Amino acid sequence: MQKHDWNKVFDERPEEFHECVKSALAQLPEKEEINMKKSFGKKFAVVVAAVAAISVTAVGAGKIVSMSSGRNMFEVEDTVEKTEEQAKDAGIEINIVDKFDNGYTFKEGYVGDVDHWDDSGNKVATTKNLSATYVLGDASVYLDADQKNDESEYVDYVLEENYDGTDIYTYEWTNKFVPDDYEMTEQDKIDEAEGKVVFSYGSDEVEVNEIKTVKFVKDNTQVTLMDMDSNVDMGELVNMLKTVIDAQ
Repeated sequence: MQKHDWNKVFDERPEEFHECVKSALAQLPEKEEINMKKSFGKKFAVVVAAVAAISVTAVGAGKIVSMSSGRNMFEVEDTVEKTEEQAKDAGIEINIVDKFDNGYTFKEGYVGDVDHWDDSGNKVATTKNLSATYVLGDASVYLDADQKNDESEYVDYVLEENYDGTDIYTYEWTNKFVPDDYEMTEQDKIDEAEGKVVFSYGSDEVEVNEIKTVKFVKDNTQVTLMDMDSNVDMGELVNMLKTVIDAQ
């Protein structure tokens, strides 16, 4: 099985961005790298690129942190109850919704490790992450619950509203998911430099998606819902997150 040369993929991008993404993708478990085009792999690639492009973690002066993630395929659960038990065993306190009012229904969930890397490629922390997939027909929405890193600040999230004492934040961006040997056009370079498009790598063909995320923080847990296939609009995603808040 071929391993992608991520260092070459990112050679022509701004250096700070290169180092974040390369250090994350270099640590990508092989089983996830191979399945990049599948739902979890695609989501991971999108998130890694977005973290490198829009997120800042103050681990030390001038340091930027990227992420890598892994899971054990044998620990994927197909019920809410078993997934919640896994999460609580890992120290993630969350009540998971079985079905949303708009029809999205729990399909599977698992708990894995998220490694955090500085701009020199050193691992500085490992936290636990719960990931769950909700489906409606062929459409998917993803829920993630993470142990909150108090040193992290995702600077581009916008405070949408306060719901019964809980702040709800939103962020959306255009993601261009491309093959690992994709050569950026001049327009691509302009769009990336201006922050109009975030590029992620590992697809079989070029895909352009409008990514929407909403999140809230409860105690030491950060909960996020993501739509990356334009299945729901931002208002509907916010309402889904309110259902998660009500379940806590």
